[in-house]
Amino acid sequence: MDEAGSCASGGGFRPGVDSLDEPPNSRIFLVISKYTPESVLRERFSPFGEIQDIWVVRDKHTKESKGIAFVKFARSSQACRAMEEMHGRCLGPNDTKPIKVFIAQSRSSGSHRDVEDEELTRIFVMIPKSYTEEDLREKFKVYGDIEYCSIIKNKVTGESKGLGYVRYLKPSQAAQAIENCDRSKDEFI
Repeated sequence: MDEAGSCASGGGFRPGVDSLDEPPNSRIFLVISKYTPESVLRERFSPFGEIQDIWVVRDKHTKESKGIAFVKFARSSQACRAMEEMHGRCLGPNDTKPIKVFIAQSRSSGSHRDVEDEELTRIFVMIPKSYTEEDLREKFKVYGDIEYCSIIKNKVTGESKGLGYVRYLKPSQAAQAIENCDRSKDEFI
């Protein structure tokens, strides 16, 4: 195993579209005004990254917006930054109600995630067995502020199993680590 360490982690949109969950957590779920047009969503969310699709959920019969939309980004870190920055904000000067922004669940789970969900901020990493928690923190702090690091150890011997967790303060930081960590030896899980 090299000294770099490697990592991975574990977002659905329109039924039947397989690419919606790739990469994971790259889609946001919005609770907005029924009068917010797609163009405003594109304008307000495009500064966070490449938008691949926007879908405003509409009533089947009246075709009116239900006040729910999805925005699909090219990268997980873009979706996470959009969530962090836009949750609780108003989209326009005439809006009186702040929007809600969540990372969208995969189609199979059927709901949205809370902003504080540990799954969005904690990553699982494979590391050299010689790494200490300080080494782990040092290696992964380049991607953001770390809340905690832990190394999984053999309960009998106390020796490292070469596995650990890193929890970041923000989902976008964890997504950056996942997107940029060393995967050259296919050692991530």
